[in-house]
Amino acid sequence: MAERIDPISGLGERWRELADDGSNMQLEDLPSFHFVRIAVQFRRRITQRALEAAGLSYAEWRVLGLVGRYTSIPTPDVARMSLMDKAQISRAVETLVGKGLVRQTDDPDHARRRILLITDAGRETLHRALVVVRQAQARLLAVFNADERVLLGHFLERISHWLDEIEP
Repeated sequence: MAERIDPISGLGERWRELADDGSNMQLEDLPSFHFVRIAVQFRRRITQRALEAAGLSYAEWRVLGLVGRYTSIPTPDVARMSLMDKAQISRAVETLVGKGLVRQTDDPDHARRRILLITDAGRETLHRALVVVRQAQARLLAVFNADERVLLGHFLERISHWLDEIEP
């Protein structure tokens, strides 16, 4: 039987001697490889369970979460904040409206823009899902001590700001 490969073991040490052009990195050394891997694992093992219990797809969850966070939000803002494409948002909104979790209204400031509003049923559904997701997120952050959580937050902010500055 072949030995199990662990792409995370020794990652920090492998990054210690980083070539300026990254030429000494293997696929499993790429930060993006690990960001995607962690996101997929978390989605499969944690988020999906919460969503199934609430009767939501992942796309619906992302839209409902933003609408719930801001009570009302223009559709273009959902696209910008969620990084979802218009078709995904459109399908999710159509389903959420059909389930009675979100309603749409015309934006009085922009004739062709729609505003999404959360309904009472949407708020209840979002709350049920958030309880499970927040518990899982707290367990994740509990892996780190308080100082490490602060550092992790700073590192994630730095990465996010750096990515925001790159031309699409």
